[in-house]
Amino acid sequence: MADLPSQHLFLDGAKQGDWNVVIKMLQESPSLINVQPSDRWSVLHQAAKEGQEYVCTELLARRADPFALTTSEETPLQVAIGGAKKVLEAAMKMEVAPAPLLKSVPFHGDGGALAPSDRPNWGVLADEAQKMWCIYERGYEFPEWSIMALRSESLTELAKEVTLYYKKGDNVDDVKDAARQREPVNIAMARCFDQAKLEVDFEYKWGAYARSTKDKLMPNIAIYCQTPIRARDGHEKQVHCINVIGYAFDSPEQPDWQYFLPCKEGEKKWEELVECFKQMWRYIFQCAHDKGLKRIYLADVGGGAFSDGINSLGPGYSKLKAESLELVEAEFEEKRKAEGLESFMVDQLPRIPDFAFTADAQIIKESLLVNAW
Repeated sequence: MADLPSQHLFLDGAKQGDWNVVIKMLQESPSLINVQPSDRWSVLHQAAKEGQEYVCTELLARRADPFALTTSEETPLQVAIGGAKKVLEAAMKMEVAPAPLLKSVPFHGDGGALAPSDRPNWGVLADEAQKMWCIYERGYEFPEWSIMALRSESLTELAKEVTLYYKKGDNVDDVKDAARQREPVNIAMARCFDQAKLEVDFEYKWGAYARSTKDKLMPNIAIYCQTPIRARDGHEKQVHCINVIGYAFDSPEQPDWQYFLPCKEGEKKWEELVECFKQMWRYIFQCAHDKGLKRIYLADVGGGAFSDGINSLGPGYSKLKAESLELVEAEFEEKRKAEGLESFMVDQLPRIPDFAFTADAQIIKESLLVNAW
């Protein structure tokens, strides 16, 4: 625990709105996050009172307590204004922690005020995307029109809704690395990209998930975005999509294979894997709930070729999906019923992109499509 003068200095920075100082102190001394010396307001109370939506998100990601009380027995939510109120309402009832992906590190320099990047530099982003496109082996690259979409600034409004989902309690720096340091193509540990060029251009050679060990896995995440999707004839539509990372058992070299396999029903590793899959499905249902959607079109995340190992050295993907998904569906059915909402309509994801252009427009508008990332 930080000493008393440091605690007061930390809360002085919060009261004055010097959020760069606050975050720097938290990086050096994480235990400051919930201090309240002399019954002072917590840092989360101060951010909530000022309506600092993105600061509140960052503090919650660093395990700020949304149930902390003032001497008047007020929670941060009770003193919150503006967008901070929405963030805190979600934090007090959610099982997973969301953070706006593009604004998860909204800092500008060492001395400037903390502020959200409401208007990204789309030209720079397009240049970065072009560099990444060149790293892929031909035949695996993403479509070039998406780079042009970045450069044209046509994604500005959509970018504001991008949301990263992760498990509460996961190390926030590891979560950010897992989101930012993704391998362009990895199929059964065959890396179909130029690793040397990736290291030169983006300063990493393998994805952050490669830092997993036989004793500890890196965080599992999912990312929601409303994204344009284009048919071969050039027609374009927007869909709600959540990109979910399944656990990979397609090669003995995969970290997930080495961590979980072999396993048997009833064993600790099997129970842990079921819990991991429940969390993965929970990202999907929580996202649909957050975004006000009514339908979920599920992919077999972690199935197909990715499930070879669990089928041969474990109880199998079908059992894993049944034991995890059914419980999450029931959990959200009860949750939505309590809130006076209809249960989600859940179905298997049809062929993409065909479905986006053949289904009724209203169905697409109210549906979450699941991409096995």
